[in-house]
Order: sequence, then C-alpha cells, then structure tokens
Amino acid sequence: MICVSKAASRTRPAIRNVDLTFLFFLVLAYVCAAMFRMSIGVVLPEMAKEFSLVEAQSGAFFSSLFLGTAMTMAIAGYVSDRLGRGVTCAGGLLLVSVGLLFAGYSGSYLMSLGSFFLSGLGFGIFVSSLYAAMGEVLPKSRGFMVGLTNSFYALGAFLGPWLSGNIARYYGWRMPFYMLGLAGIPIALRLWFSKPGPFSKTIKVETPRISYLRMLKTRNVLVVSMALFVANFGFGSFASWTPTFLSLIDGLDIAETGLAFGIWALTGGIGAIALGWLSDRLGRRIVILTSGISAAILAYFYFISVNSFSIVIGLSAALGFTAFAYWSLFISLAQDSVDPAAIGSVTGLVQNVSIIAEIIAPLMAATLIMTIGIVWAMIVSVCIPYLVESILVLASREKISSSVNSVPGKTPLTSVAPILFEKLSG
Repeated sequence: MICVSKAASRTRPAIRNVDLTFLFFLVLAYVCAAMFRMSIGVVLPEMAKEFSLVEAQSGAFFSSLFLGTAMTMAIAGYVSDRLGRGVTCAGGLLLVSVGLLFAGYSGSYLMSLGSFFLSGLGFGIFVSSLYAAMGEVLPKSRGFMVGLTNSFYALGAFLGPWLSGNIARYYGWRMPFYMLGLAGIPIALRLWFSKPGPFSKTIKVETPRISYLRMLKTRNVLVVSMALFVANFGFGSFASWTPTFLSLIDGLDIAETGLAFGIWALTGGIGAIALGWLSDRLGRRIVILTSGISAAILAYFYFISVNSFSIVIGLSAALGFTAFAYWSLFISLAQDSVDPAAIGSVTGLVQNVSIIAEIIAPLMAATLIMTIGIVWAMIVSVCIPYLVESILVLASREKISSSVNSVPGKTPLTSVAPILFEKLSG
C-alpha cells in the first residue's frame, strides 16, 4: 500500500450512494468512444486507398491517436481526483467528438493524423477518469465493476465495426466519423452539467501527494505497468491489423470483416464480466494467467491458416472471451494495491504506460508485415505479448480481500485460492 502523510490529507467525496443517471451517461459515452476506436481498422483500407498510403503510413493513424492518449492519460486521473469525474469525463469526450468531426472533414493525410491526435487527447482524459470512477463504486467487487465497464467498451467495439462497415459501404468512410462525433456532443454536455456530488458523502480521507516514479516503486504497480504494456502491444496489433488480415487472407468483404471483428469484441465484453467476477473470488493472478495463455493459443490458430467465414466467427468469439479482459483485470490489481484516495492516480499511471505500447504496436506490426508477411507478423505481434503478460503477472503479490471468503456457498472454491497463490509464487 502507498502510505501518505497527515500533511497530505484533504477533504474529498467518497462514494456512498451512486448517481445511476450519471453512470448511465458515463458508460453510454464509453460505448461511443469504443465504437470510434474499433471502427478505424475497418475503414482503414478505404482511407489508405483514398490517400494512397503504404502500411507504415496507415499504422501512423493509430500511433497518432494513442500518442495523444498517452499525453493526457497519466495526469487525467490526478486531475479528476480534484476537479471531479464528471467534469473531466465531459471534457475528454468533447475533445474526442471534435476530433472525429475533423477526421470526417479532413482532405489530406496530415489533417487526418492531426484529427486522430486531437481525439486521442480526449480519449486519455475520458478513459482514465471513467475507470477511476467505476473503481470506486463497489470496492469489494472491483474486479466485477471494472470488468462490467470493460464490457461496455466491448459493446461499442461490437457495434462500431459492424455499423461502420455497413455505413462505409454505401456512404463512404467519412460518414461513420461524422455520426459518432455528433452523437458524443450531447452526451458530453449532459456529463458536464451533471452533479454527482449530492449522491456522495464528504468525509476526511488521505490524498497522496506522491510522484509517479515513487508509485512505480510499489511492486504491484510496476508489475501491472509492465504487463499492461506488453498486453496492450498485442491488443493494439490485433485491433489495428486484423481487419486487413481478414480481408487479405480470409477474403472477407468490409461488412463481413466488421461483423467478425465485432463478434470478437462482443464476447470480449462477456468475458470481461465473467472473468472479473471470477477474479474477485479466485484472485487476479490465476485468472490473468489462464486467460492470457488461452488467448495466445487461440490467436495462433486464428492467424496460422485460411479459414471460412463461419470458422472465423467461432474463433473470434472464443478469442474475444479470453483476450479482452486483461485490461480490467490488471487495472483492478493495481487499484487493489493502493489506498482508496490514490485510485485515480494509479489508474491514470498504469493506463498511460500501457498506451505507449499502442503508439508503437501498429507501426512495428506494419514493419513486420512488409518484412515477413501479414500471417507471421500477426502471430509475432499478438500471440507472444499475450503469453508474456500471463507470465509477468506471477511477479505480483495479491491482496486477498476479506470479501473473497465471505461469499455464501463458495467456501470450497475460495478456500483453495491462497494455496494456489502460494504455489504460483513458487
């Protein structure tokens, strides 16, 4: 745990009752943001065709987006601890929406890069504040709550590629950006003018004034940062280039690609909830370990051979269930490791470190594609990171919540968890 001095204490709200309306618009905003994020890969071939781009230039769209995200994500958690989750979430979503509108209007490659960068700045602010807020709602079921949040991202990631693929087929690649940008503005305004304060009880808590460098000296925070970096490299590579892979290797059209990609995200949302719930009972490490190894194996079969559309759908569903939950599981592990008042700061920190991987992953994967071909490039860029993150989690130390052993009817299952942890520690 990160300790703080008495001099660092201040008064801030601690959630006791939840403003459900505020949370509804919060997750609705996350769905819209996820729709944009996952739509890029589907419309990327059309953008590359219009601007006459090679793979490295196409990969720069993702790198531009996540460069902006990395620049704001680390400080967003700290700022939201002080200004409030509603203000920072709304401000971030407004930037995302404006960037989307510019992306739809852009007439050049450079303007498109700048538009994605602007959206990335907002994405970093919004996502960090969102996960900090959700991590405070039910602290004793943090794995489930953060997993539930991740499932809303998965819902958007399902709807985005499918809708964007069909819309782009008839109206061009710009129309999805216009629609998502316009949809985000009224949601952001609703979040801005919401007042979650009356639903909170103000109490005296300790707010840590501590540098991120010192926070990284906490073992679990360091392990989570490293593992999230590696896992996000695999996730970023998959999200960026799988639509292109499905089009080139498996011969799917833009609508079929969007559906297959969306199924991966939809089952990912189910997996995030189920594995998050399971991690609250068995522990974070063993769930991350098994899901990471399973994802690596499934990803290998996903890319190694040419598959029919039905097989692609089945593999997408299985891979999504195991591969999507890493984000919420690792964030829950980091939040478990610090004082409640530092949740916003540690959430921003580990997310920001991981986002750096998504800056470099699309470009590195593009380089591999041009060097060794898309099949082996995807195997190297996706399978290996998922395997490595599952190994890295073994270096963490788990704090077993008292709630783990207080679940009625779960004694036989939870009583073996400490033994499993001890064995995993060697």
